[in-house]
Amino acid sequence: FTLPIGLQTLLYKSDFFSGQFNYFSSAFAYLSELFLILAVVSQGVHILISKDQQAKEKYEQGVAEYVWWSIFLLIILANLVRCIFAVDKSLALLATLKWIEIMGLVWLLARGVLARDEILKWLFAGAILQVIIGLGQYLKQGDLGLSFLGESKLGASYLNVAKVDLAGEKVLRSYGTLPHPNLFGA
Repeated sequence: FTLPIGLQTLLYKSDFFSGQFNYFSSAFAYLSELFLILAVVSQGVHILISKDQQAKEKYEQGVAEYVWWSIFLLIILANLVRCIFAVDKSLALLATLKWIEIMGLVWLLARGVLARDEILKWLFAGAILQVIIGLGQYLKQGDLGLSFLGESKLGASYLNVAKVDLAGEKVLRSYGTLPHPNLFGA
């Protein structure tokens, strides 16, 4: 449900003292990532301390687990090699952590922690929330005061806020709680 909610905090900003901000040379932590990490850790703890022998056998069975771990290790190795040659090593290391998160998500999905219908239902509910917020922003032509959900400060007269010209008038593009209207549109 929190995947479409853009609540984020800045973890790292390259060239911090320059006074300029470049979104692409920065690293953020999102609320949905925190929940993902908690889900992966809790699933791992459940497997380790589970008295349910069937759950342990399901985890330990077959060649698929070896393939899974091999792919995981190759991706981590490739990212660590990238860190060696990166100009900004801190940013490259944080990107490697994002890859580990993605692999954790794939692991949870492969284990069937939630049914696909359940996942789609919650993603749809989160998307509907975004649509309602975006519609409100469009009608108000400004933010709705939902900064606690990650909503940006918006207004048609603000610089660096996406707008379109419609009959000679600046019309605000909806952001939802995401950092850019193109992400909202996607």
